[in-house]
Amino acid sequence: MSRFRTTSLIFLLFAFSASIAQAQTNFKFFGPLVPACGDKNICTACDIFKLLQNLINFGMSAAVIIAIVMLAYGGILMLFATASPGLLEKGKKIIKNSLFGVVIVLVSWLAIDTLIKILVGQEIVGSGAAQIKGIGRPWNEIECNSPAFPTVDNTKKNEDIIDGKTGADIEAWESTTGDEGMALKNPIGDAACANTSTYNDAINEASARYGVSPERIKAIISVESGGRTDAMSTDNDGGHSHGLMQMRLETARDLDSKASLVKLADPAYNIMKGTQYYSQLRQEFAPKATTVYSADDLASAAYNAGKKAIQPSANCSKERMFRFECEWDNNEHTLPNSRDGHPGYGVTREYIPKVNSVEQKFKTGQCT
Repeated sequence: MSRFRTTSLIFLLFAFSASIAQAQTNFKFFGPLVPACGDKNICTACDIFKLLQNLINFGMSAAVIIAIVMLAYGGILMLFATASPGLLEKGKKIIKNSLFGVVIVLVSWLAIDTLIKILVGQEIVGSGAAQIKGIGRPWNEIECNSPAFPTVDNTKKNEDIIDGKTGADIEAWESTTGDEGMALKNPIGDAACANTSTYNDAINEASARYGVSPERIKAIISVESGGRTDAMSTDNDGGHSHGLMQMRLETARDLDSKASLVKLADPAYNIMKGTQYYSQLRQEFAPKATTVYSADDLASAAYNAGKKAIQPSANCSKERMFRFECEWDNNEHTLPNSRDGHPGYGVTREYIPKVNSVEQKFKTGQCT
């Protein structure tokens, strides 16, 4: 083979290799193998397809690189074939096999592209509104649209994204609730035992960390939410409580500046924050415990009604009662604290024995 033909062949081979490399760049063969699973790291069926796609991309990338290297190697052997005639045939064979391999890769790519588009059509909708969009673009550029979740700005420590409530707002609301006041929250559970066995690990961990008995935590879950992880109740100030232990977002953010509605939807996190808050209330009000109301009782009252409930009564001062105890909203005892349009602390007076009763049932094995 003349030097001109050999040089021309080498030039064409390098040009061909460069075009393959450019095609690889355009089709994004390189990239991470494991998909990001959306902004919230929640994977869908689409992301499983994406993982398979990434694995195929990786294999094709490797094949293209090997083909470029082998084509260059075969060309170099042919370039020096004049010194050793055996190199010419060897170079030709390497180039032939490399080109054959490239053809197989490209045909495979085209076959996969065609097959996927036939199967996918314009889009496939998976769980959580995830979408695989393929038509009009190469199969290796198929994208997943992640399910939408509430956006929470965790930089705003005391702002509830649904209610706009803050700790100061609650205090302002309490000042408008009459002489004695009223309970902040409306529990949606009852005195029945909720099925909490699924959350035993989280309950035991929270118990060990904050010194609240597992039975007490289970009782609070039962009365607050009935064991429903998706429970959300509207409170008397217009705010909302969330999850197993019916935590308010602004309360959770007093304990964790990065708390969010997404986090409160996680049972383990909700249990941990709820137990932490209850433990703090018990520690704060333990010095005020009486022969009638234990530290746990006062913590339960504050958990349900807010801290104002543990202040000395304004209208039952002679009886030395707490606000939640007093059934009247005036000194003459003619205006009931719980009345039409003003629930008062009636729910709190019922809440304390409910929690105690359910706790006892868990302790005695009547609830599991």
